[in-house]
Parts: sequence; structure tokens; C-alpha cells
Amino acid sequence: MNQAPLVISDQSADQILPRIVVDSNEQDSAYIQILAKDDLFQLHRQRLEVGDILIQNLIIERKTGADLVNSIEDGRLFRQLIIMRRLHQKRLLLIEGPAQGRGKISRAAIEGTLTRVSAYQQIPILFSEGAEMTARLIKRAALQLYGFTSSQSARTIGANRTHDFYQIHVLVGIPGVGLVRARALIKHFGTLSHVFMASADELQKVEGIGSYLARELVGLFRGKAQTF
Repeated sequence: MNQAPLVISDQSADQILPRIVVDSNEQDSAYIQILAKDDLFQLHRQRLEVGDILIQNLIIERKTGADLVNSIEDGRLFRQLIIMRRLHQKRLLLIEGPAQGRGKISRAAIEGTLTRVSAYQQIPILFSEGAEMTARLIKRAALQLYGFTSSQSARTIGANRTHDFYQIHVLVGIPGVGLVRARALIKHFGTLSHVFMASADELQKVEGIGSYLARELVGLFRGKAQTF
């Protein structure tokens, strides 16, 4: 059976959206297919040295309950988490489904391991009931990392997915812009094309855009324009 394509071309400005990288060795799990259907995100396959999902500087190790148990038994879990701590600034362990003790490992051992991970290794743990919830958690993490840092901003912009929503969503991911400046830029220029073609002097007329940021944005836009 043919799988849905997981790479979205970035040949136009409207497609510069939050990027979610899935390890190329990760099986085509249900949560991946759910992510692939959401056009608000760029979903890419890439070989990751550790972890299953990478969003900016956040690495996520996703394990089913059964895989969690197996990785505790064979010691793989702690090896993976140690590498995550060395290579990535932000780490997250996402457990999908119940972690049932079986074989030589008890429920108490599982709970002790998770306590050690969160308290001693300082790696946050999220629990998911299934693929739908896993996909939602990943998408929420991506939105927050790309600038949607509060529930209020998500409600305000995400309530209606208008054309402005998509345009603001693009600008939010640009370093130094953020949500407030993104909204101001679209309000002032009207479209992404006008923002990208604006001069430094024109950009400085937008509230919150100083001379330094204006010059940086012009350099970034001109550089990106060569790859569109």
C-alpha cells in the first residue's frame, strides 16, 4: 500500500510552516499518518542520531508502552536518554499506551525508572492514550516552539484559519519576529509577498521593528528568495 508523502515542498513562502522531523527509521505509525494530513506543518523524514521526532531544538523519544518495558529490561532506555542529554538542549520522553509490566520487570520497577528519568535525569515525560493524542501533543509542541507560547494566542489566531492566520503562522517562525511583530507586519503590509519585498526603511515603519531587526530581515528575505 502506498503511504502518504511525508515531505512538503517549500517552494513558496506560504509553506514555511513549523517543521517536524521524524526519524527515517521510525515505522509508519498511525501518529505519523495523522501528522502528514495536517497542512499547517512541514513533515520530513531524516536520519536522527537519537530520538524519534525533532522540532527545532526539542528532541522527542516516543515509546509505546511495550517498547518502554523492553528498553528498560535491556538497558536501551538510559543509553538513549544519555545521548539525548548530550546532543539536545530540550528533551522529552513521550509514552504512548499503557506500560504493562511483564516478564522479569515489575510495575514498581517501571515506576522507579520513570521517577529517575524525570527527577534525576531531568527529562520531562508525557503520557499519551494513543496515536491521536500523540499527534496532538507533537503539534502543540511545534506551535509553541514556533511562537505560539500561550493558550490565549492559540485561541486568538487559531479560532479561524483565515488567510491571515497562515501568513502570521509563517512569520512567527522567523527568528526575532514572534507573534506580536508577525501580526503587525501582516497588518501593515497586507501580504507575505509585500513583507518579503520590503526595504529596511519600510520595515522600520512597523511598530516593534527596529533598524537592526529590519536589516536582518532584509538579508534573510533576500537570501530565502533565491531558493523559492
